[in-house]
Amino acid sequence: MGWIKKVATGLVIVGSSIAATLFIIDLGLRLTPLTRLLAYEGMPRGYYVSDERLGYDIAKNFATSTHRFADGEYSIWSNELGCFDTPYTGEESYILLLGDSFVWGFAPLESKWGTILERELGTRVLKCGVAGYGTRQALEKGARLLGQLPPPTVVILGYFSNDPENDAEFPNNLVYDGQLIKNLEPDRSKSIQDIMAALPESAERSKKYCMWNEPEHPTLQRAKCFLSRQSIIYTLIRNTAKSSISLDTLRRFGVVNQPPESEQEPPYPDYAEHFARIEAFASLLKSRGSALVVVLVASKEGLDVNQYAEAKLAFDRLHIPYIDLAPAFRTAISDGKELFWSKDMHWNEAGNQLAGRVVSDEINRLRLFADDLQL
Repeated sequence: MGWIKKVATGLVIVGSSIAATLFIIDLGLRLTPLTRLLAYEGMPRGYYVSDERLGYDIAKNFATSTHRFADGEYSIWSNELGCFDTPYTGEESYILLLGDSFVWGFAPLESKWGTILERELGTRVLKCGVAGYGTRQALEKGARLLGQLPPPTVVILGYFSNDPENDAEFPNNLVYDGQLIKNLEPDRSKSIQDIMAALPESAERSKKYCMWNEPEHPTLQRAKCFLSRQSIIYTLIRNTAKSSISLDTLRRFGVVNQPPESEQEPPYPDYAEHFARIEAFASLLKSRGSALVVVLVASKEGLDVNQYAEAKLAFDRLHIPYIDLAPAFRTAISDGKELFWSKDMHWNEAGNQLAGRVVSDEINRLRLFADDLQL
């Protein structure tokens, strides 16, 4: 049986040598730009604050800090309106831009499509999108801003395909200890205060497992969570696997914990309520001499499908003009342009530039043919 002991000893030595080598390499990688992988998708603590009507909002006058995500990092802050934008200086002629993360921007302020739109039109654009918002929250924030500011010339609503689902899940996110936390059990019969009582438990799971819900294999997930925060090599291998191996295979090996969509409880949007809310907001704007224009956001997964068919029918019925970005994005991608970040789902700086140019061209075209769009 001595040979078994020798083999076991040899395996321990080899394993220890490999582990030590990987540890040294990992330490070396921390001296490179790859070290950002250990902190990606990080929002500075306190950037979001609790809000009784919105669930959460961007804090006002938040000092310059850093947003880190899978493809990079850039400086962020907020102005006195709670928007990722420069201060509002009392401009009476301006455009108000509302929506979710595609409006908030996964790009530096100078590269966001709202900023491009501002330059192209020569008109101040208040860039007041909030990451994670559904239409309900975006319009509520817009109505709140309209109560503080003179009427805008135009309100542009960035509309994403999951907005009806986000409305159905409201409040989809809440704030605990300065951080945004996923609300796992939206219940419209409960107050936001009642829902927040369960947030400490979700926060503890996030800290231990890097996920909001209880993992199927807690010990394995805790180890994966530790490695994702400490090991650049592990993170690189995980990201490569996610981009090259099917989700079903990754689920079988425990790399991905999210169940298939068919096994997830889907939200059930009330489309009548959803579009009625938009109609009411458009009427509010009209009563104040402003107009609403909807921008249909082009997504990676939606360029080859007609994901806004129902929304277009609704907007046509409500006589709300909309701008569909998908045709321009499809053309640019077919010409070899890279418009999305490689790891993140959002537009990169080139995608933001294209969106800003398309929207400015369409706003100018609408101005020529619609009396209610006098910029």
